[in-house]
Amino acid sequence: MINLCCYIAASIAFHQLFRFGQQKKTDVLSTAAVNYFVAAVLTLSWYLIAGHGESDRRLIVYGLCNGAVYYVSLPVLLRAYQLAGVGVTVAVLCTSNLPPVIIAFLAWDEPVTNMQWAALALVPVAIFLMRPRDGGTGGGIKGGVKADILLVLIFVMGSVMMTTHKAASRIVENDSELLYNFCVFAAAMVTSVGYAFYARLRVTRFDCGLGLGIGVANTLNIVFLLLSLGVMSTAIVFTTAGTAVISLNLALSWLLWKEAIDRRQALGLVLAILVVVLTHLT
Repeated sequence: MINLCCYIAASIAFHQLFRFGQQKKTDVLSTAAVNYFVAAVLTLSWYLIAGHGESDRRLIVYGLCNGAVYYVSLPVLLRAYQLAGVGVTVAVLCTSNLPPVIIAFLAWDEPVTNMQWAALALVPVAIFLMRPRDGGTGGGIKGGVKADILLVLIFVMGSVMMTTHKAASRIVENDSELLYNFCVFAAAMVTSVGYAFYARLRVTRFDCGLGLGIGVANTLNIVFLLLSLGVMSTAIVFTTAGTAVISLNLALSWLLWKEAIDRRQALGLVLAILVVVLTHLT
């Protein structure tokens, strides 16, 4: 249970620290470059210390591709924080755990339960209800068509990343998931650092400190997820974590950034939590 709580805390810290950077008017893309550099170094160290044997080369390809998607999706995620709010954005992102289940059914004949089909039907309803109204609900949230488009993009990009995770998990052996995780962060690091040099982004001490904190949270997210899955069932880990991450991010966003929601959005968030629960119940 301690591992699961730490996983939840690390997940929340990742989102809230980025939002903190936005509130402080820092260049969050500079922070992202530091974050992915730290995460890549830590995961590589973990991989080398843990020892490793032969790994399927497809893991490297999956990891590098997913790392590039990670970085491309980051500006969309950060803009969604501003227009739709952290709580709503994270809730939409959590629902992207469902498409990999459906794709696994179509591509690899993995069974899909009636509850998961029901969750699939609830996804568009939940996203529609979670949309912030035009003009927003406080805390700088503006809503509007741009926010709607960003939330759809978040769901699509999250689905791509989670589906790639699923494909990689089918060929993982021994400690090869550590190699996959390193490749994800290494690709994100190369793209983010490369862009920082290309755009001549200015990296301050604050950016470095914040990026270090996010990078550590990013790495601990993976560490404690793997530890949790080692002692608890997948259903318990993801249903509990998904519900807690959505609820606590929403509460913290209200307390820290004054991001309020209306009754329609509250209903959408309840449905989003239900989607997470139904997706992982067997």
